Amino acid sequence: MKKAETQEQEFLEVCSSYDHDLLTGKKEMTLKARFILTSYCSVVISIMLIGIASYCLLGSMSKKFVLQTSEEVVRQKNEDIQTKLDGIEVTLRDIIYNSELQQTLTDYQGADPYSRRMAVNNSIARASNSLYMLDNIAVFTKSGQMIGSKLV
Repeated sequence: MKKAETQEQEFLEVCSSYDHDLLTGKKEMTLKARFILTSYCSVVISIMLIGIASYCLLGSMSKKFVLQTSEEVVRQKNEDIQTKLDGIEVTLRDIIYNSELQQTLTDYQGADPYSRRMAVNNSIARASNSLYMLDNIAVFTKSGQMIGSKLV
């Protein structure tokens, strides 16, 4: 109990003399003072509520914007990747089914190594002229030996 009384005394010492008189009951609050206090509290509470509401709305809208932007970026990147994969697929088909390259690979056993390699390189280069998306193409034997390439 003594602690509570000490705290009350400390609080009353900090208050202004007018507040001290009101809190101790020496003075009664006038109607004008009540109106001013009520108006002040109403304004302060309203401002605080508006601030809290705007903070919540801003956070929610920011989150929505970030999610929409992220989804758009992911969608665009997926389209880019799909376009590149489609281009690579077409390029590989053009090279694999190129009749000149097929003939060169079929005749590979008969010629000297340098001319064979040059023939494969030329066939790859001609087959990939329209394939601007592929910079480096190499052809290997089953044993792993590189027999031709188009390197940029």
